[in-house]
Amino acid sequence: MEKLSTFNYIDLKHVQLEDEIDKSNLSVYKGICNGLDIAIKEYVVDKEYGFDDTIINELSIGSNIISDRLLKIYGYSYNNDKTIYYLLMEYINSGSLSNYINQDKYSLNIKNNGRGTGETPCSEYYIHQGKNSWNYIMSEKAKYSISISILKAIQSMYKYNIIHGDIKPCNLVVHEDGENLYIKVIDYGSCKHKDSPDKIDYVVGTTGYYAPEQMDSILNHKSDIYSIGVTIIELWTSNIFNKNTDKFNVSRNEVLKTLRTIKDNFPELENILRKCIDLNYKKRPDIEQLYSMFKELNVE
Repeated sequence: MEKLSTFNYIDLKHVQLEDEIDKSNLSVYKGICNGLDIAIKEYVVDKEYGFDDTIINELSIGSNIISDRLLKIYGYSYNNDKTIYYLLMEYINSGSLSNYINQDKYSLNIKNNGRGTGETPCSEYYIHQGKNSWNYIMSEKAKYSISISILKAIQSMYKYNIIHGDIKPCNLVVHEDGENLYIKVIDYGSCKHKDSPDKIDYVVGTTGYYAPEQMDSILNHKSDIYSIGVTIIELWTSNIFNKNTDKFNVSRNEVLKTLRTIKDNFPELENILRKCIDLNYKKRPDIEQLYSMFKELNVE
């Protein structure tokens, strides 16, 4: 594949595939390459549509960055008949932010099958599923620390003039480095460079998280700010916004409803997040302004 010739090819004989660690749109495996733990994303060549150019985008972005907060991509490989291509990436030793938020330790079971459990709620944020209810008990301090780490990761991305296009908790991972936890940005398939025109060829993003202008195939840095706002609302409340609908207005109403619960408990934060999700991207703060706003918050 001529398009791949400028990137680092690694012969598959040097790559060992191990357990599958993620399967959302594409399968991701843990692996080993020349003694180094890596993650391996699998691209199966579609018989009808052919080669997936997304791997080119991933390589062009991830091969040229040097940042602890952005996923590094080492190169690519393929099987003997070139029906499967592999993206060879930095291995992240913890899971996605989505999984981190939804750990059992942050959910206090207060109603089981419609009956109270006797547990006393510790926060004002709740998760309801049928007859079951949980109280979301991640501390404000922990949520604030993760929010700051998200913003630092986006700052790092913007230093490379990258617009992500699909910021959401599944595309942010929590990486452990000794006693430190910090956020890394992953999945560059929808990324664009800042010097690209605002207008793009097709809609990118995920329902619930993408900005309204993305429905009109417009993508810019302020589009990512919208997605960051929704992501932090989810982090703060544990309410997930990409379920059961593909309609922007339905998800938008759910976001606004959830944001009101933050207003009742932390109005200063609600004010910042409301600016992030303004329907007019020109009115949203840029990443530096947003970071400054968060640094001024008082979180104990």
